[in-house]
Amino acid sequence: VTVYQISTGSYNPVAGSGAIVSDSCNTGFVAADVEKARKVSNDAQGNISVTSVDGLSLVGTGPVRCNTGTLTYESQFIVDGPCNYRYKNSVDFTVTSANTFGIVVTQTRLDSTSVAGAVCPQDPTSCVLKYSVNESK
Repeated sequence: VTVYQISTGSYNPVAGSGAIVSDSCNTGFVAADVEKARKVSNDAQGNISVTSVDGLSLVGTGPVRCNTGTLTYESQFIVDGPCNYRYKNSVDFTVTSANTFGIVVTQTRLDSTSVAGAVCPQDPTSCVLKYSVNESK
């Protein structure tokens, strides 16, 4: 196996690579919604963290070995549109070449409630948003 490097820095989505795999949360997301720039941190010990480009929203963190790994993250309650919920991310992370990777994010949303004056379309106990995108430096 050729092990490829993922260096710390900003990564951009590969145009047309985003896909909504499933969405029982009724977000209405389309592929373009998941094609976002992201920031990657590599601690040089084999651990990768993927965040939003501003570094404020963690997608997942964890060990990557021989070009693959599972990154995870669990949020506190957040407000997103008409919904208040917490979520758990499980991210299949695959390095495909130097500074290029693909992610498949499975986001399980839990304990959803409606924001005052709004109606949250998500199942109140649990729903899943799953999407994929490729990123390159």
